[in-house]
Amino acid sequence: MQLENILKVYQRGEKFLILNPLVSAWIVTNLNGVLLVKTYAETQSSAEFLKHAKNISAPSAEKFLNKARGEGLFKIPAAPFFHTPYTLRAVYLNMTARCNLNCIYCFAAERQESNFQMTFDDYKKILDGVKNYNLRAEIIFTGGEPLLAENIFPVAEYSKKLGFKNKLMTNATLITEKNIEKIVGLFDSIKISLDGSTAEKHDFYRGRGSYERTIKAVELLEKFGADFSFAMVVTKNNCGDISAMAEKWGGRLIFQPLFPLGNAKDNKNLYLTGKDYFDALKAAGVVPFVDLQTKVQVILKCALGDAEISVSSSGEVYPCQLLHHDIFKIGNLKENSFDEIYNSEKLYKFKMHTADCIEKCKDCDLKLICGGACQARHFSETGSLDIAGDFCKYERNGIIEGLISAANLQAV
Repeated sequence: MQLENILKVYQRGEKFLILNPLVSAWIVTNLNGVLLVKTYAETQSSAEFLKHAKNISAPSAEKFLNKARGEGLFKIPAAPFFHTPYTLRAVYLNMTARCNLNCIYCFAAERQESNFQMTFDDYKKILDGVKNYNLRAEIIFTGGEPLLAENIFPVAEYSKKLGFKNKLMTNATLITEKNIEKIVGLFDSIKISLDGSTAEKHDFYRGRGSYERTIKAVELLEKFGADFSFAMVVTKNNCGDISAMAEKWGGRLIFQPLFPLGNAKDNKNLYLTGKDYFDALKAAGVVPFVDLQTKVQVILKCALGDAEISVSSSGEVYPCQLLHHDIFKIGNLKENSFDEIYNSEKLYKFKMHTADCIEKCKDCDLKLICGGACQARHFSETGSLDIAGDFCKYERNGIIEGLISAANLQAV
């Protein structure tokens, strides 16, 4: 295997990202750095480069090469990486399928679920099962609108008693003076859906008056010192509002692209391509950021089925919150124990569904950094977990731009 044929180079202005896709190693440099790396990769020596380079000393070149070696840029692995299933990190409890809003892009609208509701004792058994795998797992209360569930507070209280971190995902319109203290006391963090910086922009998606009720709830949460954040679903209609949202909410805000699921299928005019989404974030000054911790990691897949699972309000278990379809159903916790389901062969297939199982991903240079991206997104676009959708253009551009923007320049 020839090293010079392995290394990939991406340019943004005067900065260059040199990537070794076999080991998820990279360095950001200038043109001289690229030429030096190419020379070294071909000859295992910097002598030829130094013959033609001007004003560059041998010690400077060797210092750069030592840095590149330290980053693993010239490493060739003895064997391909193998995925060991992640530790369970998050369990989504969909407390109810009911919601007090009717959002025009709601992904849950097409879920295939029964109307049976689990009891408090059912949830106790689930949480007792989860604690055997990871007491530091996050229990995420969602729905529908979870605050419509009659037993949400007793279940959250039991979860907290066991030592779990509770997270509430809500539209916040049902948070009031009457329940605010209980909510703040039971939930370690709260994620609120907010799709615009004004009532006009937000209510377009979620109905008249929803923005005002959400903002009133935010004021209550601030008053009681709650840890809360916002999730903005970005569409073709509100992508121009990203800057205003970022300016208004800063570090509390995260962005989520619209998924073509549920009600969104009837509103295709709202769809963004991966390139559209990337360009919208970049134009707003929100540079897609890649966590540099991935520099010491190899990512082979998303959280599907091992790091995360999702439980419906009627007890069905799915490998992902966005994949509540019969073809993905693992079992029902009314019929099987948590151990039986989490250790089942059916779930194991999802635990091991890595980027190597996905067309386009398995041969991609960024595979070990991206890990195949969101597999639910692929399914929503292509109808299969095995075929990557076009939204990967965002992932690809985001990774390259993010690494070049965030990494320290190693100039020669």
